[in-house]
Amino acid sequence: MVGTDASKRTISELVASVADRISDSYLQAALSWAERLPSEREMAEGLGVSRGTVRHALQFLADEGAVVNVPQSGWYSSATTYPAPRGPLLSLSASAALRGSKVENRLIRLTARLPREQESLGLGLSLDEHVLAMSRARVLAGQTMCVEHHVISLTRAPGLERSLEAGASLYDTLERHGAKPVRSDLTARAALAGKDAAHLGVDPGSPVLVEDEVVTGEYRQPLMLARAVWRADLYRFRATFTSLSPSGASGPPPDFTASSEVGSWE
Repeated sequence: MVGTDASKRTISELVASVADRISDSYLQAALSWAERLPSEREMAEGLGVSRGTVRHALQFLADEGAVVNVPQSGWYSSATTYPAPRGPLLSLSASAALRGSKVENRLIRLTARLPREQESLGLGLSLDEHVLAMSRARVLAGQTMCVEHHVISLTRAPGLERSLEAGASLYDTLERHGAKPVRSDLTARAALAGKDAAHLGVDPGSPVLVEDEVVTGEYRQPLMLARAVWRADLYRFRATFTSLSPSGASGPPPDFTASSEVGSWE
């Protein structure tokens, strides 16, 4: 996760879990910005934990910008927070396997090195902690769908550079090294192929979809920065949203499902 030094503080597994449950139970259901949350006592009783644990979790969420504390009033959802999309965290290999397909990897480059300044900030590393920089093309049914660029913390996945196999799932390999991915924050934008064009088999001026991703593990520690450059004619993103519950109604948080497909645009 990219954030302030305060947001990178180490927290316990319990506090991280309570922070997620507060987000799911209260922030996700907020029907308007700057909505007041229940009291710490009410949340502690509802979640079955101590008020101290709830307070630590709320402070962590405040560091992330999700909530704000108003003295003598209580905790409020941040005016900059939106209900977050939710869906399963699957690697491309796992997603393809669910459809009976297999993704092949073509390695472009692989090197262990010191991080650049922006990489060290994004991964919460010092400039003398090594990262694994990897670029690879992802091939399905003989066609290159995308080019991926990864920068992975070797502090949190030690020995990864010696055991990463060309055809193996990166997520599975990370998990075997004690760095299981549990969350992905992703943004997508339209762009031109540029320097990735040759690996994609398109002209530099061809349209592509670029996904920038921060993958985090347990205790909210950033594991990997990734950029995927997709051929626009071979990729489709599909999402389904459902409306929020009426004001004052109880129930689960808003639902979100999403899937990625490889094929021709219709």
